[in-house]
Amino acid sequence: MSSTRREQHFREGTDGKKEPNLRAAEKTLQEDDDFRSKALKDLRKKPSEVRTSLKQLDTQIQQELESLGSDDSDRRQASLFLEAGEDAHGQWGEKGRSGSHRAGRAIQRFATTFAGFVREYAGLVDILRQSNGAFSEVAYGTLSLFFMAAVRKSENDTKYADTLQELRNSFPRMKTVEDTYLVVSVKERVHKVYREVVIFARASFKYFLDKSWRKSVNGYRTPVADAALDRVIKVFVSPASIGLDQAIERVHSCLAEVNAEINIQLHQRVQDIWNKNKHISDQNRELITKVDDLKSQNNNLSQQMRNMEEGAARETSAKDQEYLEDFCRSLGVPPRFADRQLCRENLAKVFPGAFGEFEDSQNWCGRFVQMSPDVLESSTEFQSWKACSDPSLLVLAGVTAPEGRAYESTWSWLSPAALHIAQTQSTKTRKIAFFSCHPNVNPEKVSVGLVLSSLLYQVIAWKPEILRHRIGEFDSVVRSDRWNAKDARERSDYQIGILKKLISELLIDEEIVFVLDRIDLYQDHPKSRFLQSIQNLVGSSSSRLKVLIIMEKLWDDIDRGVCRDLVSSGGKCRTFSRLNWDQGRK
Repeated sequence: MSSTRREQHFREGTDGKKEPNLRAAEKTLQEDDDFRSKALKDLRKKPSEVRTSLKQLDTQIQQELESLGSDDSDRRQASLFLEAGEDAHGQWGEKGRSGSHRAGRAIQRFATTFAGFVREYAGLVDILRQSNGAFSEVAYGTLSLFFMAAVRKSENDTKYADTLQELRNSFPRMKTVEDTYLVVSVKERVHKVYREVVIFARASFKYFLDKSWRKSVNGYRTPVADAALDRVIKVFVSPASIGLDQAIERVHSCLAEVNAEINIQLHQRVQDIWNKNKHISDQNRELITKVDDLKSQNNNLSQQMRNMEEGAARETSAKDQEYLEDFCRSLGVPPRFADRQLCRENLAKVFPGAFGEFEDSQNWCGRFVQMSPDVLESSTEFQSWKACSDPSLLVLAGVTAPEGRAYESTWSWLSPAALHIAQTQSTKTRKIAFFSCHPNVNPEKVSVGLVLSSLLYQVIAWKPEILRHRIGEFDSVVRSDRWNAKDARERSDYQIGILKKLISELLIDEEIVFVLDRIDLYQDHPKSRFLQSIQNLVGSSSSRLKVLIIMEKLWDDIDRGVCRDLVSSGGKCRTFSRLNWDQGRK
């Protein structure tokens, strides 16, 4: 072996030491120079004629096959030996049954089988080449010399081709070896196979080189070669049936070790994969459990957050209600004037037919029209006002027949209309504020300031959170001199201004309806003046504000004329009215 190849090989270990599993291959390298020089001398060949790569060796075998015949189809079949040596052998089987063709046929069969053997062995050599490129040169060079000697022997024993075929079939799939050869135990056995095949090829070379075996072999005697040659002699020199298996026993044994080790490694790898998968599955289960725990914790935290939010909302709502009640006391507004249920119960006693079927036929009131929802809906003025999309005012006025009441009182037969609207017309898109000057049996003295204060309170109650930040501001307003001015006109103008400003600031998207029942009972303000103030409020509002006013016609002639003129002119807003809706008989 040249010094360059030797130095290259001994540098394999990064720590300056040789790897244990390379010792067999190293010994093969050390013996190669001596064997090659003697083999070239006996063959009378130049070193350049020795093929040292798989591609070159393939070409050598191809050329030998082509030289045995001129038939193109035969040559094409012979070229297939690189992929399927068995098929090529079958194609050539019928040729050369006698005469000079017999030797050619044997060589053809041998060459074809030899090519298949080389192809399988090449996978193993490629593994060693990763450690040192010189290994492939030694292997292919030795096989090249073996092939040169074999084709010289015209009476080539066909059993040799059988031996190569059997060895070829014993090689493991090299892809499998490549996947596992990094394991030291596999790598050691691959190197042993490599060496045994090289020794086998050297001994076979000597056998084929000369028929005078005993004479030619003396020049190649080494302890290692002697053992290999003895095995070859037993196969090829002894009778044909004696110990052919022994000649390849060592190669077979090494190949069996490789296959067994590969199987062990594969089983171990499968077991490792299974263990890893099991570990991953266990981890996944743990993660799923942790995720479930986290979900449970998250649900608990979410529930706690919701409870906290709900608690905070209840606390805030309670606080807002507290502010609202304090503000109501500051305004001085008794809740009975806005109590719809109280008004309904009292009106139902006086006008039972307005809220249900009247059953007492002995009572005269049953003979008079009652303000039921159907009667209200039959009014064209009411329908027009209800359908109007602009801010608008509806004024209903009339006279109640004394016999139209269940008992003597001052309630108006139109008042149930205010309850019908306040209790049934309130929706998600409509907010209603209600005020009655006659909630109980006896009428009470009511000021315009009380009406406007009640409306202000009800509007704030829609969004009580405004008091959290502005309670001081509203307290200052209701305590101001202008809010409590002695002059009714000045006071009402200021209060209406505050109400209009509040409606604008609250940015209420819904329709707003003020229902004012019996303003004819106001004590401190001309009805015409109040009606004009309401018209100005509705006309200047930026919200969808509607107002319903109900009156009993008991005012004096002068005030009646002024009210009629205001209603007919409409003022600053759209006004609908029915001023002579008197209670009549059925």
